[in-house]
Amino acid sequence: HAVGRNCCGISSKYDTRYPDELEGVIGEDDFRKALAQINHTLDDYSSTPLSYAVAWACAPFTACVSLFCLCSRASQAGEFLRDQLHIINRKPLYEKNGIVWDLVSSNWDSHIEIRFPQAGAH
Repeated sequence: HAVGRNCCGISSKYDTRYPDELEGVIGEDDFRKALAQINHTLDDYSSTPLSYAVAWACAPFTACVSLFCLCSRASQAGEFLRDQLHIINRKPLYEKNGIVWDLVSSNWDSHIEIRFPQAGAH
């Protein structure tokens, strides 16, 4: 789940705690490596806390155009994040086991979803 600043539906960071639901599906080290790649991508492309504060401070004086800049940057971060998830999904560990990492976002929130076949499913 998201643990960083959220801007226009894209978080600046996602939680690296290993969920119990992934036991036997993805190893903890592989999970943390993938999340590190995801968070590194967001570090590179998300708005900084300073630019976030300046955009909000300037909003009344710019007819909220400064907020549009934040959303534009968040949109770009989302595109780069989706590209990174595509790269992760193509790794043999995930591809051969039907494991899919995906970005799920709305206007106000986002999270990384990991889908995998259920044990015993045909």
